Amino acid sequence: MTGSVSHSEAGPQFTSREVIGTIWPKAEVASLPAERLSEMSEGELVEVIRSVHQPHRGSDLRGPLAGLSREPLVQLARQARRYCRTQGY
Repeated sequence: MTGSVSHSEAGPQFTSREVIGTIWPKAEVASLPAERLSEMSEGELVEVIRSVHQPHRGSDLRGPLAGLSREPLVQLARQARRYCRTQGY
């Protein structure tokens, strides 16, 4: 598994490879098919989301994403993919 899950009183907290210094390249994020995003684990989705700095987003995506269910994580990963594609990756 590429991500990890820890539990706290607030619920599970997903961490990504970015925390230990490894992130998804933007070109790889841009090339992810929708089916692959749908098949990814929650930890993988968090990795994709945190790998792409999206300065236009009002919220900070580096914090805990534990409060989000699977569908919002998939939507955020799709937005990250769209942002990379818009940048020409």
